[in-house]
Amino acid sequence: MEIAAELHDLEMTCEEVAVELAGPYRLNTKEQRLLAYLLDDNKSKKIGDICKALKITA
Repeated sequence: MEIAAELHDLEMTCEEVAVELAGPYRLNTKEQRLLAYLLDDNKSKKIGDICKALKITA
């Protein structure tokens, strides 16, 4: 995977990775925000916490 190889060589924030993947995978803004949140190891993976942080409903 060409994109994965490029991302491996760079130091990027979770948000930057989500934006980079948005084009080829046609992610919308909400999906980008969710991906960035899930990529962050410091964030809770509980569905309630994710919904609260992203201001969405479960």
